[in-house]
Amino acid sequence: MKKTSTLVAVLGLALASTATAAAEIVTTVPADAVVQEYNYAGWLFTTFWGSDFPVEESMLPSQIAYDGNTVYWLNPIVNQTYGSYIVGEKEGSTITFKFPQQASSGLYYNRMVNTSLIEGKFDYAVDTEAPNELKFNVDEDGVISWTETDDKSVILGYSTASGAWSKDGAYAIELTPFNNKMTELPAGIELSDYILNYTGEASGYTRTIKCGFDGNDFYAQGLCAMLPDAWAKGTIVDGILKMESEQYMGVDPRLGYRLMLWGIYENVLLPSFNLIYDSEKGTFTAENTLLFCPGERYKGMLSFERMEGLTITPIKEIEDFTPAAPIITDVVIYPNFPNQGWDYIDVTLSTVNVEGQMLDTKNIYYRVFLDGEPYILDPDDFEDLDEPMEWIPYDFTCYDLENTGGSGRSISIYSSDHDAYSIQEKYVDGDKEYLSAISTWSLSGVEEIASDKGSVAQEFYTDLAGRRIETPERGLYIKTTVYTSGRTETAKVVLR
Repeated sequence: MKKTSTLVAVLGLALASTATAAAEIVTTVPADAVVQEYNYAGWLFTTFWGSDFPVEESMLPSQIAYDGNTVYWLNPIVNQTYGSYIVGEKEGSTITFKFPQQASSGLYYNRMVNTSLIEGKFDYAVDTEAPNELKFNVDEDGVISWTETDDKSVILGYSTASGAWSKDGAYAIELTPFNNKMTELPAGIELSDYILNYTGEASGYTRTIKCGFDGNDFYAQGLCAMLPDAWAKGTIVDGILKMESEQYMGVDPRLGYRLMLWGIYENVLLPSFNLIYDSEKGTFTAENTLLFCPGERYKGMLSFERMEGLTITPIKEIEDFTPAAPIITDVVIYPNFPNQGWDYIDVTLSTVNVEGQMLDTKNIYYRVFLDGEPYILDPDDFEDLDEPMEWIPYDFTCYDLENTGGSGRSISIYSSDHDAYSIQEKYVDGDKEYLSAISTWSLSGVEEIASDKGSVAQEFYTDLAGRRIETPERGLYIKTTVYTSGRTETAKVVLR
């Protein structure tokens, strides 16, 4: 410990004497410099719960500008975007960066070495045993690779003028030229509104997107919810819309990754994927799962958008505002906490009518039944309420009624000992109200619910968006049973 502390002190003096001589912060490049985009892969240090550790990253955007043999690298430690460049020189297939170089006020880029590893915490300081520089190799494909050791003993890090490590750094960096371009919409294409519907990790998602045709080419804007302005393209041949995978959508504004559109099958990324095109109805139905992700790393990236059972349907004038039936997806009972509001139900609300046409969610309401009686939300339990509520507005959420994503809701139940949980929607159009069918979840089995329901009058199947399927094939559906008493029950079924 004493040796390390002394070394850090000496290094701090050395850095303090050189930092003042470092160039000013570089935030611009020459006007005629050639800019190249790269995909950044490597290890970045991050701090979590007070611990510093490296995390492997890839498909992060990086940029280098070339002015002759002078190289300008923007934000080389990409998880800290100060908007400054480090400047190096390219000689043959080697790029050399010499340090210190100023990153921001009070911070400097430096070649750092690991001086100790104590209780699992990394401790780095400026290297004075060798020239304070880093070298990168450029191969014949233009890939720029870290030439230092990959064992974390050397990193590119930030330090203060006194030599203290800022806990940020990177190592084992590889930059691959990125030349993918985002799809552009050709001029003169007439666009129409379509309904995009799919299921995600837990519930259904429905929204309006823009689509248009250019001969057999089909363009869709808004497939990726995170990048609603991005376009995707496919070509229709013999009733099949074929879309190439790895279409570039843009940079995810939340996490900073470049997102690509992929088709996947059994967790394998496909080079292309198909949607079945019904020219009479104008609808598209995906044969494969769609995914927006950085690439092969998607298996560990649960936050990126995944689409199961995707359909694209043209919007037509709505004649029937009756909502498709909502679905109860789970009922959770906590027997150790009776009458304390710890029970809850998970539901997926419908945002389309019985014909699959998108409805205005501002006019959608829903209610819950417990053993056939309406469940009234009480202000004593639901603190955001000023008065009791039976019909719940679609967009209403509070601590005890959470939005679980898309049209999913999780609703606390402040009573116990119930057998049947039901849900119903209504659509309000002026002074008219349109009621959906009632979906029921029974803890004891649907055959034990309501002995006066009568005989079965009708049975039919719908997909998870509520659209009726006349000839269901293999897959997951909602089976609706209508009884002569008028009672309606629904259940999830898997047809094999």
